[in-house]
Amino acid sequence: VRVGDPPQPDEVTGTLETRLQEMSRFFHPRSLAIMGAPRHPLKAGNVILRNLQRLGFRGAIYPVNPIMDEVLGLRCYPSATAIEATVDLAVVVVPRDAVLAVLEDCGQAGIPNVIVSTAGFSDDGPEGQRLQDELVARAGELGIRLMGPNSIGTVEVGAGLVTSLASVE
Repeated sequence: VRVGDPPQPDEVTGTLETRLQEMSRFFHPRSLAIMGAPRHPLKAGNVILRNLQRLGFRGAIYPVNPIMDEVLGLRCYPSATAIEATVDLAVVVVPRDAVLAVLEDCGQAGIPNVIVSTAGFSDDGPEGQRLQDELVARAGELGIRLMGPNSIGTVEVGAGLVTSLASVE
């Protein structure tokens, strides 16, 4: 997602096929990390994990929370860099002030696609806009494709994928 004017033709790189393939991991990841996965059933990260389990996501799921050992029966990792596997997609559901540090962790772990569900950026005035601009710029520097912030996530029922904050029953 790009904030601002649409890109000019000379700013678009790669073929359409290449760009679609790059975006496909937002909808068909082989593995994903939930950054900020909590035990509390009403928290966004917990809702996303339950959705993935209910729909039978067939890929690997890595909850990340530095103060937990497990959540919903899954081993919890203290950081993205602690995951000893390739991760296609990270979903960030941490407080606004922690998002940039989590993005850095994702960059160090080599996670190429990140959905930031956290709100409080451009939707929250000039300071939020400044933080969003910083987040978008840093994602670009790290080579991360960014969806968000304040993203409602993605749904691909055929893949068992729901990164949305809405509970799927």
